[in-house]
Amino acid sequence: MTDLPIPFSPAMARAAYDGRKGQTRRMPKICGHKTISEFGKSDTPGYDWHFRDAQLRWHDISHNDLLARLPYQVGDRLWVREAWRTCSQMDVIPPREMSPYEPIRYEADGFIRELACMMIKPGRFRPPMFMPRWASRMTLIVTDVRVQRLQEISEQDAIAEGVEPYSGIDPYCSGYLNYRNDSEDGHWLTAQNSFRSLWDSLNEARGFGWDANPWVAAYSFTVHRCNIDQMEIAA
Repeated sequence: MTDLPIPFSPAMARAAYDGRKGQTRRMPKICGHKTISEFGKSDTPGYDWHFRDAQLRWHDISHNDLLARLPYQVGDRLWVREAWRTCSQMDVIPPREMSPYEPIRYEADGFIRELACMMIKPGRFRPPMFMPRWASRMTLIVTDVRVQRLQEISEQDAIAEGVEPYSGIDPYCSGYLNYRNDSEDGHWLTAQNSFRSLWDSLNEARGFGWDANPWVAAYSFTVHRCNIDQMEIAA
């Protein structure tokens, strides 16, 4: 079991906190390699996968070895990093110099955590990558890891990804949010299409859009609405 950070967009952080998200799909990363490319099925006998490293050298790897070298393993505890703000008086202070008792405003839902200090005025926007461990309000426990094509996602898995149910003006109109707003009525009837729009909003510009159908690592997890170090105290 390892404690690791995991970044979430505001929409996905809100979905996890609300209890709607229990899966996340990420482009494969392999420990020991800063970047990889051309990941896919290997045609070398005795191996299952292959990829190219930053120097464009080919590597062949078995399925079990791949799972062991993905960033997150079954049983790992992941503390969620999300977009945040602290008091405007702290705008010039880097996170490493902040007290863990500073008030925090979470961008996903606007919730303000106030401990020893009170939030006088929310300060500047801070991206997830700069959230320290003490500011995290959610901990995920990894329960399953799979490698699959992006388009293999089922309707139930798309729902588990946390896509937001659509709430339009028409009470008889049901479906899921369109994160790209590229359908005529602003929503999709299926969670799969909603997830497709969500995925493309985050990854299409990077060359990993839905139509490219990349291989992805699919992580399932349980959500605990508390800081990772509070879990240790509770145990």
